[in-house]
Amino acid sequence: MKTLIIGEIINNNLSSGTLEILGKAKSMDLETQVITVGSDDGPAIGLNDIKQTYIKRSNTSLNFTKVASKITEIIKNEDIKLILGSSTYMCRDLISFISVDLNSSPVSNVIDFDLQEGKVTTVNSINGGESLYKAKINSEHSLLLIRPKAFDPAEIEFNTDYEAIDVDNSDVEVFDIYIEEKSGPQLEDSKIVISAGRGMVEKENLSFVEALNKLADQAGINTNKQNYFVDPKIKNHFNLLKRVSESYINNLNAPLGEKARNHLHERGFNELIINNFKLGYSGNINSNQHLVTTLLNEGFTINDNSFWSNYSTIHAFQIDTENTSEVELKDGTHRQPTQDEIDTLSNKFDTVKTEIETQRVDDENAWLNNWQRIRDERDFWLCKTDWTILPDSPLSDTQKNNYETYRTNLRDIPSTYSSEQPRDIEFSSEGNVSLNSITVITKP
Repeated sequence: MKTLIIGEIINNNLSSGTLEILGKAKSMDLETQVITVGSDDGPAIGLNDIKQTYIKRSNTSLNFTKVASKITEIIKNEDIKLILGSSTYMCRDLISFISVDLNSSPVSNVIDFDLQEGKVTTVNSINGGESLYKAKINSEHSLLLIRPKAFDPAEIEFNTDYEAIDVDNSDVEVFDIYIEEKSGPQLEDSKIVISAGRGMVEKENLSFVEALNKLADQAGINTNKQNYFVDPKIKNHFNLLKRVSESYINNLNAPLGEKARNHLHERGFNELIINNFKLGYSGNINSNQHLVTTLLNEGFTINDNSFWSNYSTIHAFQIDTENTSEVELKDGTHRQPTQDEIDTLSNKFDTVKTEIETQRVDDENAWLNNWQRIRDERDFWLCKTDWTILPDSPLSDTQKNNYETYRTNLRDIPSTYSSEQPRDIEFSSEGNVSLNSITVITKP
């Protein structure tokens, strides 16, 4: 497959990201050429065994539209199908323009790719590197943005033998540059930077959460402390969902899940997708009954089991007002329901619906009248206004004092209003606090 690598120049040399993509292309023995974009004069970027084209743009140009148009022209003239670039600002801009010209969507966060039956498949990183997914590209052109450090860089000796193309400046040019003097903490001065799962993640091979926990340990912060209220019923529901999910996953991988597995594979779901998204199979009547029995043995309960035991031979009811009600039995046969069954189940439905709504209202009122709700909302606004007390805050002294008073009043809410009912305390979307609909704390 004819392949184009969009290269970038840093300090008069090919960037590390470009070299990494070159290393991957060489390992796959792709028919490759490189188009490098930069503003340096005469960089030594020629490649001995790979065609190199240098598109020189003015360092006063603000956009890449004319560069992208030139690259698109080369892609079409030479029938190039695979376009690769690093995940940098320049390559993102260029590939975005090119993707419109080629009517093909780019794929970002690529950490690996391969060719299968003439189609490009990619492995992509999401959630800060915590999850991976695999994609197959069916469009005529494949445009990939490669994550840094995805491949080993190619070892190449450079020369000055390459074709150079100058592009006209864009219609908008930079005529003056103002560099603001540094103030406050600087990113480049930091020993460790964690952003979107990077920083310590790369240096020490830690996940994003592990990196945060390590920094918390160094700062003496206990990350295991939970200062929020968890309703036991909600926790029980989550545990139930987890157990049912595990059972469905087991069903899919068991002999009874063979048809379901085949169906997923026919739809293009591979094992990576199935495992990452925890796909499962609900099974049949026997497996469902086994699941219910197992859950009951583990301590989960089923409300009103005695009522439903009267209908143990029935798989489903369909009740409507058009005299088309039907009962499906567990043996697969169907029959018309009796009027007594219709009346009984309709009344049961209304009763359960009322019970659920009553429980919802009770739960909502219990949460509104819980001091933990007040603490959670207070902590949210304390966090939102942390910046106001930093040394480099742009606020005036008067404004800082107002925010300090506001934050002190927030901290004192539980003690100041301890004789009140929590449900009477409300936070507005602007951060103001009211008691019995009267504003008592105003955010500056």
